[in-house]
Amino acid sequence: MHQTPIIASNKKTFYIRNATNQDAAKVRAIIFDTLISYGLPADSADTDYDLYDIEKYYGSDRFWVLTNANDLVLGSFALFHVDDKTVELRKMYFHPIIRGKGL
Repeated sequence: MHQTPIIASNKKTFYIRNATNQDAAKVRAIIFDTLISYGLPADSADTDYDLYDIEKYYGSDRFWVLTNANDLVLGSFALFHVDDKTVELRKMYFHPIIRGKGL
């Protein structure tokens, strides 16, 4: 599995790799916990239905996870194809332990 290293402003190294359905539960936990912490609903039947089958809705090259050196999922982001000229940034969430770290 290919991982691209990135260096945060605090000099910690994180990695970006393509997300798979094996990551879905971890991604949902980060996203749903974040939404709830801001008083927003996690809507698995509507807005967030795509998080139950990442590979189906995003393919293998439009949804990524941010991990540490041990491959622990700490964040996510995705591009959703709207039309031939437009993509939408989606699902950009970080675990609380890495928020505010200059990523």
